[in-house]
Amino acid sequence: MPNFAASPSRHREQPSASQPIHVMRRYAGPICVFIASWFAVVATLGPVPAGPGITVDEYYDAAAGKGLVQALSNQGLSFFRFANIERNFAHLTLHPPLARFCLGLAHAPFDARPGEPAAVWIPAARLAPATGFAVMILLVGAATTKVVGPLAGAASSLSLALMPRAFAHAHFATLDTLQTLFCMIAVVALWLAVESPRPTHWKYALAGVAWGLALLAKINGALLAPPLLIWLLWTKRRQVWRPIVLWISSGGATFFLGWPWLWPHPWARTLEFFATASDRQSLHNFYLGQVWRDIDTPWHYPWVMTLATIPVALLAIGLLGAVWRPAANSSGRSLWSITLAVLLFTLLLFSVPGTPVYDGARLFLIAYPLWAILVGLGVSRIAGWLAPQKFSAWAATLALLTLLATSIFGVVSYHPFQTSYYNLLVGGLGGAERLGFEVTYWGDAANAQLMDRLAQVAPQQTVVFAPELAPFQTMATQIAFPVLGEHGVRLVPWNASAPADSRPRWAVVYNRRAESESLAPLLRGGRVVFENVRDGVWVARILQLEGEQ
Repeated sequence: MPNFAASPSRHREQPSASQPIHVMRRYAGPICVFIASWFAVVATLGPVPAGPGITVDEYYDAAAGKGLVQALSNQGLSFFRFANIERNFAHLTLHPPLARFCLGLAHAPFDARPGEPAAVWIPAARLAPATGFAVMILLVGAATTKVVGPLAGAASSLSLALMPRAFAHAHFATLDTLQTLFCMIAVVALWLAVESPRPTHWKYALAGVAWGLALLAKINGALLAPPLLIWLLWTKRRQVWRPIVLWISSGGATFFLGWPWLWPHPWARTLEFFATASDRQSLHNFYLGQVWRDIDTPWHYPWVMTLATIPVALLAIGLLGAVWRPAANSSGRSLWSITLAVLLFTLLLFSVPGTPVYDGARLFLIAYPLWAILVGLGVSRIAGWLAPQKFSAWAATLALLTLLATSIFGVVSYHPFQTSYYNLLVGGLGGAERLGFEVTYWGDAANAQLMDRLAQVAPQQTVVFAPELAPFQTMATQIAFPVLGEHGVRLVPWNASAPADSRPRWAVVYNRRAESESLAPLLRGGRVVFENVRDGVWVARILQLEGEQ
């Protein structure tokens, strides 16, 4: 029968190699959710037939990953010669290489045209974030199980798997899910180093290596340093300086060694990267009924978006976990404190005026796995309340897991457009639209169902695709849906300045309200032929424009 009580540190079992069955039973919940979630994402990876459409960054990131893996395979150890370094990384200095390399490794076994750098099969590259998401589910569940028991661990894993926006990003061959995974590994690694019964210096060095990997995934890894260092100072208090030095030095060494582009000019290029990482084109963000420049978005945006995009049941249980301070001698207390430290710092940082924010919660995606840990702690608290009562332990366990499982509605009902998910606090997507929130932002709403219909209604036609937010987005969408080529449909980017009489007479538009000004001529002058709708709101449309015969 399940044991409801949170497991204090003095009762924590230390399974040995002779206890594999015990370990499997204790961690069975996270393991089962890990397996189920991996299959659920992989089953819907491809744009064809059932997955989301191609997002803005996918082609560029996947092609960059393919190029790195191909170069390493072809050049061997000479990949690390300075001349090759300059060539291999010539156009790949905006982001460190680790996440892209993962995309390239996932793509390589399925690459039918390895000699063609531009030939990228997006579903293969999507295997990397799908696997990363599943590993992250196992990670948060295992960490929670370790300190507060199997029920809480299963709840943490299940809650992350059922967060629609996190589930959506697991499908995209971009840096975001992989970067979030490496950041969570860094958080858990430092927590384990502190919580080790006999903490030794090499454990802090390994935790630093984990942080270095987070730095190598994306610059967001650097944002972990302030909250983790503050937490380490607060937790250790005495004899903390050597662990800090080991953590920082091993992390910095991992970052430097893992990015060959830095090697020819270490100091200058490190400064260049951190100085120019935010030097990019300004984007628009739609929030509270207004289009903002990303740096002008109101400070409360990250808090509101986090609260509005986590299913209500998970939100409530996670809030309980956030306000509950575990017992003073419990390892659960340190897990609780490091989780809150990173979560609050992240949201506060993105609340600072002038900090760019856009695309829903994508830039602070780490909020979801951190919240999943709080859900596990909240479940542990509820279980503790139920234990003395006259409830069957199995019945109460089933009730708690059923409550969590109600969140599956958002994943299923919004599929494959979970990036458009909003919870009941704002009235779902319909309520969010009325309140002035963004409807969709990355192009995934232009899916196979819409493209199949386009091929039927506009064969042999040139079709406008809008909005195009980055080079190659339209081209990647064309490649991802073979039915378009089979029917002679050619997608071209929307050009609002082109003469009206020279424009194509068909259009595919996804409902990014931040680009409403540039899309207005299309939306005003078009007749809706077909549209993808969720919760009464259109997310993508086929339009027949004026002048079509």
